[in-house]
Amino acid sequence: MSDCDGCQRAFAENVLYQASSGKEVGCEHIYIFPTKEAERVHKQFMGRISGGQYGILLVDGLVGAGKSSYLTYLRSQIKQHNMLLSQTIISDVKELGNPGYLPKSIVEGLRIPNRSWDLLLGTANNDAAFRKELAFALEKYENELDFESRPLAVAFGALSSEDQKLREGATNWLRGMPPATGAEDEKELLSRLKELGMPTKTKSIMSLPVKEVLYFLRTLGKRMGYNGFVVLVDEIEKAAGLTKSQGRQFLNSLRDLINILMEAPDSTIASQKGLFVAFAISTEYLLYSGIIESTVQYEEKGRMTVKPKTLLSDSPRLATILNSMTQRINADIQNRAIHLQIGLRIAECYHRTYGTPLRDTTYVEGVLRNLEEAGPFRTREFVTAVMRELSEVS
Repeated sequence: MSDCDGCQRAFAENVLYQASSGKEVGCEHIYIFPTKEAERVHKQFMGRISGGQYGILLVDGLVGAGKSSYLTYLRSQIKQHNMLLSQTIISDVKELGNPGYLPKSIVEGLRIPNRSWDLLLGTANNDAAFRKELAFALEKYENELDFESRPLAVAFGALSSEDQKLREGATNWLRGMPPATGAEDEKELLSRLKELGMPTKTKSIMSLPVKEVLYFLRTLGKRMGYNGFVVLVDEIEKAAGLTKSQGRQFLNSLRDLINILMEAPDSTIASQKGLFVAFAISTEYLLYSGIIESTVQYEEKGRMTVKPKTLLSDSPRLATILNSMTQRINADIQNRAIHLQIGLRIAECYHRTYGTPLRDTTYVEGVLRNLEEAGPFRTREFVTAVMRELSEVS
């Protein structure tokens, strides 16, 4: 992997730590497409990004198959196209059940395409030059951004201010943190936002529909010189743990997020150009929800350990959309040669990072064979097994 010559050790160590922990392998030089079809769909999606169009992509596969690794790879490719990006990895089921979860998480996960994909909220609070860029775009395109969302135009305007307290109030509003009872300072900051034009009923971003948030951020990003806006959402199957009412609320919000890009181009609502969404759902959750049909492979490997409380089909329109989607990447790896290639790339990364001699790599074949003999396994299990082997013998 000659492209790894300039890799910083800290980055490589983090990639290897993630791999050993059973998390996504976050390096574009290790990632390998599971199938030719997956690579074709990916190139088609990237072609739409480079062409300034719009697009939506579903990533499915068994838990541990590599959906998150693909989304991490996709993120690395998107950076080359100067896109504003938001990545939401659902982890806290309790938080997921809150109204307005997606609008809040999209803004909290908003990143600018610099070297380290810095969070926009943090950058605005710490970088005066970035605040000036933000303020310039908000002032120059005030009418357009105000049309997209008055509340967000006010909040981002306050975020671009040189008044630290006002920025604090805007940050809390954008993070979905309305003032607590008795929190006088917070109430005062919210009052200042209202003086700037914040609608009285809009106490935080969680009051806004997800459609409004997406269109505003797409337009703001383009007016700041970015080529578009990409939203990545991972671990949607966590919704299975919500109650019916909470689950339907979240899934309807997800439906609205996806449905924006299922509307006719240049519709009367808005043009979708420059807006892209990619989201990942486990095969197990799709199976339980009746979105896909069972096969022998899924019967062996695709059972959820706990029966879902909420199904994707509890949001009928969402189920219809998922059934009709054609832009789809399945992350499951059926070809053992691909597993071997991944194992060899991880081994090379390990030896490059820690300066140990590159051993005879036949042990990677041995790790794979042992897993195959033990029964069905996931890519995650193979990767962690390779990492254990490397740590034991190096």
